[in-house]
Amino acid sequence: MTSSAIISHPIKSIADLPVDKTLATALLSSMSEYNDQLHGRRLWLACSGGRDSLALAALCVQLYRQGKLPCLPQLLHVDHGLQSDSRHWAKHVANWAAAQKNTLSHFTGTSEWT
Repeated sequence: MTSSAIISHPIKSIADLPVDKTLATALLSSMSEYNDQLHGRRLWLACSGGRDSLALAALCVQLYRQGKLPCLPQLLHVDHGLQSDSRHWAKHVANWAAAQKNTLSHFTGTSEWT
């Protein structure tokens, strides 16, 4: 990454990272009401590429692999072009998703704002 907005560090698979139990409980509790409707459906997770978005995406991957989520959300990133670093964020999300070893699919859409 050449953007100063993105801290340079190696992107790795989250497969072996521990699951944050507090966050997992909160997410599963909020989704439990909809488990039957979500099973087998496509769910999009908006992802800016920031730490909070990637932490939520990582948690979803971990819980899905453990059989606790009925579906694996797909990442959606919008490269809006409103910031000079927006293309770097789009690449960052794509690289992070790729590092998850074909677990996550992602889509980066572009938008022209005038």
